[in-house]
Amino acid sequence: MLEQSNHWAQLVIYVIAAGTTAALLWAFLGKVDQTVTANGTLETTLGKVDVRSTTPGIVKRLWVKEGQEVRSGDRLAEVENQGLRARLDNTRRQIDLLRYENQLLNLLIDGAGLLPAVLPPPPAAISQEDRVRAIQLSVQENAAQMRQLRARLASQRETMRLKLSLADSLRTLFDSGGMARFDYLRASDEVQQWRSQ
Repeated sequence: MLEQSNHWAQLVIYVIAAGTTAALLWAFLGKVDQTVTANGTLETTLGKVDVRSTTPGIVKRLWVKEGQEVRSGDRLAEVENQGLRARLDNTRRQIDLLRYENQLLNLLIDGAGLLPAVLPPPPAAISQEDRVRAIQLSVQENAAQMRQLRARLASQRETMRLKLSLADSLRTLFDSGGMARFDYLRASDEVQQWRSQ
């Protein structure tokens, strides 16, 4: 029993030694990213020029070496900014979504409130976006509302035509003395109210 625990102790010591050795090797040989924030000053024959990055980011590549002469317009460094790239990609997706929505709304306008049975597919860049389906549903709802409004407008125009015809008939009746002035004026007022709508 004692010998077995001695083996366990040796095993634990070997594991600790191997872990320490691996950690030391990684510390000396492993690559560690370094982040440095720096503003530079270029000394020219005419004086000093401050060089500052307009956007924060990681210097991806330096195009000049220390002591190298540069001219106005020469590229000094390339800065990679993941945040700006993500914002740019997001903005491009938003533009594609708005263009697709505009395309569907133009179809709706050109079709006088009617959409084709099959909507045109979205561009590949936004085809997997959840908002594409929401845009399609919104445009289809607008089409349904336009159809309802057109039907309602046609119905009200027909009602207006009938009321005008009735008012003309009542005028003839009023002029011949077959109707009271109050009833005729009430019918004329109702026609006027319909016209104002």
